[in-house]
This record gives sequence, C-alpha cells and structure tokens, in this order.
Amino acid sequence: MSRIKGAALLLLLFCCPLVWAMGKGVEEPILPLTQVVGLDPGKVALGERLFHDPRLSGDESISCAHCHPLGRGGADGLVRSPGVAGQLGEIHTPTVYNSFFNLAQFKSVATS
Repeated sequence: MSRIKGAALLLLLFCCPLVWAMGKGVEEPILPLTQVVGLDPGKVALGERLFHDPRLSGDESISCAHCHPLGRGGADGLVRSPGVAGQLGEIHTPTVYNSFFNLAQFKSVATS
C-alpha cells in the first residue's frame, strides 16, 4: 500500500467517528432560542423608536429599518444595499435577528 493510500485510510478511519458523533442526536441544524422574559416595555419601545429613527444615519435620511426590515428577516436580501446618499455598501446587509449573540457586529475589515 502506498503512503498516500495509507494516509488516506487513516484519515478516513479517524474522521468517520467524529462526523458520526457530531450529528448524533441532532435533528435540527439550529436550535431554537429560549423565550426572553422580564423585558422592560419602556426599553423595548425606545429600541423600536431608535431602530426606525432616520436621524441616526449620517445625513439623517434613512433608519436602521431601511436596510434591516424586520418583516423580511431583518435583512433586505440585496447583494449590496443602498445606504446614505444612495451609495452601495461593500457587503450585503446581515440580519439583525439574534445579533445580541454575535461577538462582533462587523466581520468585514471594510466596515469595522
């Protein structure tokens, strides 16, 4: 047996149990989040007002909801989104759903 075939066989024998164990008992790729209780209604209302307030943009023309429509999954679905003064962004608009759990909001060097 050649060295390449032997290495491939060892790799296969090593990886198969790992792949099997990773999928064991998982029936859904993303587990649902638990319901949040005890939210302050005043803070929720403030967050909603800020999310829809165009004064927070560079030229006070568009709100966060412009590119992150909650009725469409929190993202506009475009390859490049038009922003302030109609300028196209460098990347697509990521969803804002569950963004609380993201370590960083901007993963691109161009936007950080």
